Amino acid sequence: MTASEKEAWANVCCKYDCYEFEERPLLFLKLPHLSPAQKINLIGWLDLMYGNTFQETTDWALEFQVLVRNLVHDDALLFNPAYLDLQEIINDEELKDIMSPIQHRLYAKAVMLSEQDYQEIAAEIEN
Repeated sequence: MTASEKEAWANVCCKYDCYEFEERPLLFLKLPHLSPAQKINLIGWLDLMYGNTFQETTDWALEFQVLVRNLVHDDALLFNPAYLDLQEIINDEELKDIMSPIQHRLYAKAVMLSEQDYQEIAAEIEN
């Protein structure tokens, strides 16, 4: 990833790096123009996806709570979760129905970045 690409991603992202996420921050893509209905539908879809992982709820509860907070208050959607493999489900038809094609394309691009890219973006973002 080039320096200009890192800067561009850092300008449209925010991060959460507290508690268990200090070493590997959660990254959120700012998606302007998310409607209240889209937010509610995304929360419902993500709740089902996390629930289908067969992990203990206590394992992913903090991540999910931070995800919801960023979605509701900042129109920002988590794209590198620790407890959900978004790369496996990014093309789920229900998700595509919730998001506009442009939103989904941008979000899918963020989800498909490498772990190294995630670390470089996180380092570029100021708290």
